[in-house]
Amino acid sequence: LSTTVQASVEQKFPNAQQTNTTAFMVNHFAVSERKICWKFYFNLLMMGCKSLVAVVLVCLCASVYGDSRQDVIVALKQNNIKELEVLLVEQISNPLSSAYGDYLTPEELGARIGASDQALAIVCDFLEAQGGENIEILPTRDYIRLSLASHKASRYEENVPNEIEEFVQFFTRVGRQNPLKIVSSETNRVVNVYESASAPPLVFSGFGSSTEHLNVWIVPQQTAEPSFVTLRLFDSSSGAQVSQDLKNLEDMICQPCEDLQVHPQSSSFNQMKFCSLVGQKHTVCFVDDLHVPSTFEHISEDIANGLWRLSGKVTYPGGEVSEEGHDDALIQLALKEWDPNSQKEEYELSTTAVSTSGATQIVWGTGSYGYSSSDLNKFYEMYDIPSDTTYVEAEGEAGNPTGDNYVEATLDIQYLSAMAPQMESACVNTDNSTDAEGGAGFGPAMLQFAMNINAMSNPPNVISLSLGSLSWASCDLMCTQAQALGAGSYSDCLTYVQSQFQVCMYTSADQVNRINDEFMKMGARGVSVFAATGDGGNHFSFGPFKPFGPNKQLAQTLNEISCNYTLPTFPAASPWVTGVGASQMENGPSGYYPIGCATQTGGGITGGAAFSWQFAMPSYQQTVVQSYLTAHSGTDFGNFNSSGRAYPDLTGIGSSIPIVVNGRKTVVGGTSCSTPEVAGVFSMINDARINQGLPAIGFVNTRLYQAAATSASSMFVDITEGNSSCGIGKCCATGFVAAPGWDSFTGFGNILFSGLLDAFST
Repeated sequence: LSTTVQASVEQKFPNAQQTNTTAFMVNHFAVSERKICWKFYFNLLMMGCKSLVAVVLVCLCASVYGDSRQDVIVALKQNNIKELEVLLVEQISNPLSSAYGDYLTPEELGARIGASDQALAIVCDFLEAQGGENIEILPTRDYIRLSLASHKASRYEENVPNEIEEFVQFFTRVGRQNPLKIVSSETNRVVNVYESASAPPLVFSGFGSSTEHLNVWIVPQQTAEPSFVTLRLFDSSSGAQVSQDLKNLEDMICQPCEDLQVHPQSSSFNQMKFCSLVGQKHTVCFVDDLHVPSTFEHISEDIANGLWRLSGKVTYPGGEVSEEGHDDALIQLALKEWDPNSQKEEYELSTTAVSTSGATQIVWGTGSYGYSSSDLNKFYEMYDIPSDTTYVEAEGEAGNPTGDNYVEATLDIQYLSAMAPQMESACVNTDNSTDAEGGAGFGPAMLQFAMNINAMSNPPNVISLSLGSLSWASCDLMCTQAQALGAGSYSDCLTYVQSQFQVCMYTSADQVNRINDEFMKMGARGVSVFAATGDGGNHFSFGPFKPFGPNKQLAQTLNEISCNYTLPTFPAASPWVTGVGASQMENGPSGYYPIGCATQTGGGITGGAAFSWQFAMPSYQQTVVQSYLTAHSGTDFGNFNSSGRAYPDLTGIGSSIPIVVNGRKTVVGGTSCSTPEVAGVFSMINDARINQGLPAIGFVNTRLYQAAATSASSMFVDITEGNSSCGIGKCCATGFVAAPGWDSFTGFGNILFSGLLDAFST
């Protein structure tokens, strides 16, 4: 029905898709079929469409499903998928081919890879006989959507029925309707395990309104109310120490964690569910926006050159003092902030340039993912961005300002839209359930989002993806090794790693393979996809497992395994996305220059770098990767798959990035920053191409690597310093090193708009 309705609208309003792409995104992005009906009907009314089709659509909305039903995706077995891969790499994305930019429609994709009429008929007949409702075959003919009784959906997800296994790869449930909530179960308290009366406090920090201001969280490990806290800054590079008592709690607020207004968080790969970690009711002392130079009287004048570690002691009534606890992260204070205008200067992009072509771009996420228009407007005003919030729309499910992914969405949409001002942009959330926020519900949500993009008649030109986790292959490897080492069963290990926030969010190799195929299809549709590589170097999603509680031995073993292996993240490990790493800017005699962003150099995070265990190295990057490996044949990189897809492809600035969230300016970092920045720059290249009558770039990597073979120096700032050995809070013995040319820590380096525009302008 939705295909019929869309065809009707396109016939009556032939220019509607071009002038307001996001108005039609609702038809594809909304998770619930009922929400699709009402939202789409509202759009029809707003356009003056009161046709019989719209009336029929509303009538169908009157059907309300019971609580015992579940939305399901049936992944049909695809045909000729390898042939599509060859077509994309050798022709559609290859500027040397006469078929360059000849993108496929959903129907053309369906004719190439979709199921046969016979297969569709057999599967649909079976589903209808099993009580399936609202059965919809996507135009790409490789997926069916429907509603099934929950017990059947669960059973079929475990095992495809024999009657249709010839045609079906798997079933997956999507769109869980439980709203996002803050977990309050005391079983989630995994750090309050010390028995000693003088247990060290937990210390967390993050930049406040600037890199001279810190937000500090102290978690006392006793139940008694603290009298005062002593903070100490230790310069790991010089050995200097300075301390400051926060007496009588005048400089901080101590309250239950659930009452905190601000939590430790910087980017998606550097976030934890803080109150689930420490306990909802546990006391946390929060110091808001502490100005470091004026608070610490004897801090060195050259504050920016230090690598500072923050520690704290808690004094209780009666004079009892706890042991000292310290933050895992090194802090580099008083840095230059890299706002959109500062970045554009580095990327050689005009600060006054605006989009005029009708190109489109989106960011996507799940769970609490969302943003505030008032925050976005304040961000534009603060940095004089030549745009306004009317160019940006929120699509799909509502976000939640109290959730971790809300900060992610805020960061994503602020920088994507600031780098490409006045471009039609959307912040899309397709599943705001708890499980999709940072657990195993994320994989099905990403698959549904991707297949919906490929079913659109007019998909967005650019997609920026900041969310992700370790790939299924990484998690499978860890748990296989953990079982072999006697740390527990494979299933217990998998349950544990999937319970950790945004660590292992995929559930099978088949699921990841199908998502990967959807990214390939996006390239064939003319969509450019940019994915964050992660913030844990080449060993972690973001940091080590916490060796506390009943899983202490397993966590310790997993940390040992992690340091012994390169563990790629996904979607960055897909050969069909452009993996974006992170740089940090250093001030040298000739001005600022980039190095690889790493915790050991004060970057706050370490940019993700890896070789995939699941996906082979694509032909477009084999020459440069082999050159790098040959040049470093004597370097111990640890255990990695030298024949796998290597990432990152390039980098953007990922440290000291200011945003506005919940009305407050704060400074964050991570590949979640660099990815929307880079995506926005490529959107401006699309803008120039479309204004010349050329098609959008589509899949970037084929042409990127071709052009870099002769013009890398004009397209990128090469990065030759840094390595990926450290995650957030733990360093390992091995890691990939930055080096001249392409390297597996920073790719080709920081982007340069002018050179990239020349490379992609014909």
